[in-house]
Amino acid sequence: MYKVIKQAGKRAGIEDKRVSPHTFRHFYSVQSLLSRKIDLHSLSLLLGHSDISTTQRYLSSMNNQQLLDKATSPSPLMNIGKSKNKILM
Repeated sequence: MYKVIKQAGKRAGIEDKRVSPHTFRHFYSVQSLLSRKIDLHSLSLLLGHSDISTTQRYLSSMNNQQLLDKATSPSPLMNIGKSKNKILM
């Protein structure tokens, strides 16, 4: 698997970067969290981590703005007036 991923990195022109199964796994995990396609607990189960604190380390690679965006975007208070389907009372 390592060789296949290294070859894919060369084809993509990123052979000067760290390319390994672990970096692909890390990238997938961080992108999944950022896009809110999966929550931390579900990601932890998917990755097979026995303790969620292992998965929480992926959060440390996010910058403060990314964490803030992730925290505020689902907040009802931060989204007042942004809903397309406003409820009329």
